[in-house]
Amino acid sequence: MTSEPKSQRSDWMAAFRDYCQALPAEDVVGCPECGSSTLRLLFPGSPDTRQGICCFWCDTCHFGMFHHRMVAPDNVEVIAPPDPRLENMPNFVNV
Repeated sequence: MTSEPKSQRSDWMAAFRDYCQALPAEDVVGCPECGSSTLRLLFPGSPDTRQGICCFWCDTCHFGMFHHRMVAPDNVEVIAPPDPRLENMPNFVNV
């Protein structure tokens, strides 16, 4: 894995938008970095305010993005820490 991404932040924001629109279907949007359809999303935060941190990454190339202080889209589950799903999130390169 290289530490220099080919993709840009705007590519990841567009993929995030497309991914959220496609929910509950997964594996339909290609990774902006490698093209694989293994994008994953976790949104730790407050279920009451729906604010948190967008953690969006590719399980294949381990590139992705963090977006802090974001309001979760309506169809995205907000996970209140501690949650075991957060422990399984890999270290990925933030684009």
